[in-house]
Amino acid sequence: MPSVTTITDLEAQFSEAREATKRFFEECSAAMEAQGYTSYDLPADLAPKAKDLSARFHTPLVRLSTLVRQSPMFGDADLSTMLLAVRRIDAALRLRQYEEWGPQVLHDEDIVLDVKPAGFSEDRQLQPMEALVEIDDVLDQVSRRLSVLRAQAEAEAAGEVAPARTVPGAASIEVQPGSAFIMMMIDPEKPELEDVKRAIQEECARFGIRATRADDIEHSGEITQKVLDEIRTSEFLIADLTGERPSVYYEVGFAHAIGKRPILYRRAGTRLHFDLAIHNCPEYKNVTELRERLRKRLTAITGGE
Repeated sequence: MPSVTTITDLEAQFSEAREATKRFFEECSAAMEAQGYTSYDLPADLAPKAKDLSARFHTPLVRLSTLVRQSPMFGDADLSTMLLAVRRIDAALRLRQYEEWGPQVLHDEDIVLDVKPAGFSEDRQLQPMEALVEIDDVLDQVSRRLSVLRAQAEAEAAGEVAPARTVPGAASIEVQPGSAFIMMMIDPEKPELEDVKRAIQEECARFGIRATRADDIEHSGEITQKVLDEIRTSEFLIADLTGERPSVYYEVGFAHAIGKRPILYRRAGTRLHFDLAIHNCPEYKNVTELRERLRKRLTAITGGE
């Protein structure tokens, strides 16, 4: 897997390319206004700059696509998203929106009437600032995957994670109603962590939810396929980021990658890594306050206690 330095380098490349793109679209808007453009066709004299910007995105996107392909954290859908990112950015830099679709079957009950083939279009024109929004949407997808890779790299560097193995039939795993998985630091020398675990389990029990932690199902400190399966199958995910452990960030990143949104908390004073800085992660001063916050959150989610 890539090193943390590699991920940082990729993040910097995407950030720099994005800032250059913002300046390009500002220049594009000014040029179009000055020349009295009535359509949103890219001015010919700016086409070379658009091509150069495409190249600046291509290099980190190709590198990221390779890492996504190699990582056990991702699947075919993630790789397709990365390949689509190249086309969407290239089109946006030409003030076009790239769209594609799969084959469509037209039928009347059990009778197939016609099959429309897969295809793509760049017919929709974009204003420069609309094109920037399109690229920002692509970069949000990129950022999510970089976040997972960073968490995995940090966990591996700390010796807290073993590579996940592919299990036949894993895709068919179903969510278990009334279940919760707790993601948090585990350290036998810190008894206060057991108080946190117990508080979370007891508050979940109020709502008929059975909460488990990694050490309830595993006797190893490594992140194994069983833990990832628990994240997949649990109805609720609750993460305490206290301690800033790479393994916990790895688990949270995996949850985000498969479309889940863990309930996040942290003890007051805990630094929040930039990967999760945009997410709601309330602080708690003590276990009592953690109980109150979690109870309020579960009441809002489940509709009652």
